[in-house]
Amino acid sequence: MFLRRNRTRPIAVDIGSGSLKLVQVGGTNDRQIIAATERAVPAEVTDDWNSMVQWLSTALPECLDEVDFIGRRMVIALPSNWTTVQHIQVDPEDLPLADQIAAASLPELEEEPMTRIIHVGDFLRKERMRSEIICMAFPRPFIFNLVELLHRRGMEIMDLRTQVCAMVGAFDHLHRRTEDAAVATMYVDLGTGGTNCAITNGADLVSARRINIGGRHFDQAVARHLGCDLEAARAYRIAHDLSEQHEAATHSEPPLAGGEHLADRRRNMRPSSLGSPMAPLGLGSGGVVPDCPDLLETIVDELRMAIRYDAGLFPDRSLERIVFLGSGAQSDRTCRHIVQALQVPGQRGDPLARYDCPPGTRCPSNWNGNPRPSWAVSVGLFSKSRRKEHLHA
Repeated sequence: MFLRRNRTRPIAVDIGSGSLKLVQVGGTNDRQIIAATERAVPAEVTDDWNSMVQWLSTALPECLDEVDFIGRRMVIALPSNWTTVQHIQVDPEDLPLADQIAAASLPELEEEPMTRIIHVGDFLRKERMRSEIICMAFPRPFIFNLVELLHRRGMEIMDLRTQVCAMVGAFDHLHRRTEDAAVATMYVDLGTGGTNCAITNGADLVSARRINIGGRHFDQAVARHLGCDLEAARAYRIAHDLSEQHEAATHSEPPLAGGEHLADRRRNMRPSSLGSPMAPLGLGSGGVVPDCPDLLETIVDELRMAIRYDAGLFPDRSLERIVFLGSGAQSDRTCRHIVQALQVPGQRGDPLARYDCPPGTRCPSNWNGNPRPSWAVSVGLFSKSRRKEHLHA
């Protein structure tokens, strides 16, 4: 007698600065949502790891108990707030020692790091061949704290990934053909505690950057301007964004030049996981929200630097699109401002659009058929880990 293999995938856990997200898929081709839940992270714990672990010790069991997740296997996305991202170059013959070189090249950290190394490729720089490497480091004691917490709960950890790699993995399905490797995409995750930027050739990550400005910093600026608390400031900012979306929906907008490249070339139509092309913000339009333009311009400057660095590695191709993700991607004005500033076509990502959510499935109430760009990391945890990605303890 042959037993049928259990098709249920591990529970994907995204420990973000703004919220804790858990989702599990199964069914035919793993395209059906089994369960999903989300819990907001209190503002007072987001910048302190010990407070975060203490909060997780309560929040995680509650999330697991209130929704019908199956099994005890988990794949975890490590919080970007405590992840250091850095590009380094080494001699090709030193590539086997890249983890040691990367650890020595990192800025001084308070805790001993655990690193994840990605070999981008070999490039001629200043008439000398060099190997380009992305190093992502996370404090080792923090990982031990997290693993111990989950083991006490009886959970089995299948993998630990960075949010940048998981975010990119959520869109692997767009790059299954050989020629898709020539499509250069910038993913911009406008998160609560900061912004993650990743550039890919097809599905391969070739550039990454962490920008320490996110939605919380915009809320703080609004709170100072209006003289209110952070909760009221966030409510104001969300209401402002919703009014902008309503205005955009009632006026037809021409797609940005080059928008035809954003279609799914297999069927000459737009894939469900990418939204409509965004028009650039019109010249002379007002700022995003009170006292926030400087913050947004800092993000734009960092994205420009990422593009320039990428152009140095790949001078013969240019970016075809920006995909906006994270909670900040709900702001049309913010995304359109970036599209205008960078002059690159942009779309809002919806990584869950490919998945079915049967009636009766326990899911967050704010889904309701709306785009869910902030779930890219969670969905990306279901993708296969890239072969060029190596974890060094």
